[in-house]
Amino acid sequence: QVAASPAPVAATRSGAPKRASGGAVSLTPDGRGHYFAPIEINGRVARMMVDTGASIVALSAEDARRFGVIVPHNAPMARISTANGVVTAPRLRLAEVRLDTIVVRDVEATLLPEDVRSHSLLGISFLGKLSGFQVADGELLLKP
Repeated sequence: QVAASPAPVAATRSGAPKRASGGAVSLTPDGRGHYFAPIEINGRVARMMVDTGASIVALSAEDARRFGVIVPHNAPMARISTANGVVTAPRLRLAEVRLDTIVVRDVEATLLPEDVRSHSLLGISFLGKLSGFQVADGELLLKP
C-alpha cells in the first residue's frame, strides 16, 4: 500500500512533531514527560507513545483496527511483558510506518490482546531503523 504524503505539521500543542534539519523530527513531552507522536500506517493515523524501553512496536487492539491491520491466521505467537503482566500476542510485519517525514519500512510489531489496556507503543523495532534518536533540552529528536 502506498501512504499519502505527510500533511504540514503544526507544533502548537504538546507532543506535536516539529521538523528539524536533515529530515529529523522533534517531539516535546506531554505533562507527564511522555513523548507521543501521530503515526501513520496504511494511510491512517493514530497517536502512539514513543517507548525506547519497548523492544517492538506494540499496537493496541483499538489502534490495529483503526490502522486496518490484519493479522495473518498463521502469525507466530510470542510471549511479551507488558505493564499488565506477560501476555501472548501475534507478531506481524508492518510494510511502512510513518512519523511525519520519517518513513520506516518492514517494521516488526505485535498486536496486544483486547483485554490489555495500553497505548500503542513505538518501540525499538521502529526506532532502531533510524540513524539515531536522542533527548536534548527536553525534546526527543528522531533522525531518519
